[in-house]
Amino acid sequence: MFRDLNSSLLALKNSAEALLISATDPVYYKLTAISSRTDILTAEVSGTPAKAVYSIFVSRLASQDVVVSNQLVSSDTSLWTTTSTKTFTITVGGVSRDVSVSVTSGQTNEQVLAAMAKAINAAGVGARVAVVSQTAGRSRLVITSTAIGL
Repeated sequence: MFRDLNSSLLALKNSAEALLISATDPVYYKLTAISSRTDILTAEVSGTPAKAVYSIFVSRLASQDVVVSNQLVSSDTSLWTTTSTKTFTITVGGVSRDVSVSVTSGQTNEQVLAAMAKAINAAGVGARVAVVSQTAGRSRLVITSTAIGL
């Protein structure tokens, strides 16, 4: 009887040891990352992190970024007072491009904004630009990223 018990305990010990990869890395201590929506979020465990449960809640999905300028009096000529070409840099999604705009003295703010919109749209920077008049006689630039999440 003791021999059968001893054999059974030895078999149990051998089975338990088979679960061990090494003395410091047992299978039952392996940590895993699980996502209920792998189409949205994936994760992996590396190193020897502390055991924990992390919950991620998505409150809003990525959307196109929109930048809106201040409103300007459309008929005013205050935005650009001299005939010249100005160059500025626009960055979308980490990609920067220089954009040049030529304006003639006496052009209205609405005309200058339209020239800026045309130049940015032609530069292919990953943004659409439009001149918007939300209030009669006042204009602004609206710059919208063409990519989501940038």
